[in-house]
Amino acid sequence: MMNARSVSIGVSISLVICSVSLMLIEQGATTRSWGILLLTPFPIAFALSRNEDITEIVQEELTEWNEDDLDSSAEGIGDPVDAGFDIPVL
Repeated sequence: MMNARSVSIGVSISLVICSVSLMLIEQGATTRSWGILLLTPFPIAFALSRNEDITEIVQEELTEWNEDDLDSSAEGIGDPVDAGFDIPVL
C-alpha cells in the first residue's frame, strides 16, 4: 500500500508531464499549460504538511504573577504634549 507522500509526489510528477507534453503538442507555452504547471506544488505541500508523528503537548504548571513584582515606572508618563508627541488631527 502506498502512503500519501508517494501518491502526492506521483500526482505532481504527472502534472508536470502533462504540462510539458501540452507545451510540446501546442508548440508553445499557453495559459492552460502554465495553469497545470502552477498546480504541481499543491499535492507536494499537502504531503509534506501531514505529520504522522504527532506528539502530545504537555501543559506545565502556570506561575502566577504578583502585582508587587511589576515595575511601576509607567505611572509617571505625564502629558504627551510635554513629552514631545504631536497632537493628532482628525
